[in-house]
Amino acid sequence: MPSNNGVLVAARPFRVLVIGGSYGGLSAALNLWDLSRGRLPRFNYAYDGPPPAHRISMQTTIVDERDGYC
Repeated sequence: MPSNNGVLVAARPFRVLVIGGSYGGLSAALNLWDLSRGRLPRFNYAYDGPPPAHRISMQTTIVDERDGYC
């Protein structure tokens, strides 16, 4: 059986649904996007540890009931 040497390989990307495009929804989506790219989250107020060592493919959908962006 072949080894992937500790690298997380997903056949399909994880699908994330964020409900609400206000401050909390957008910051959650951006933090998840940063973490999935192997970077520290951009809104990290208390975390001083190293960034994640691997990348995860992710597909994000943001659903908002408002018509337009404020």
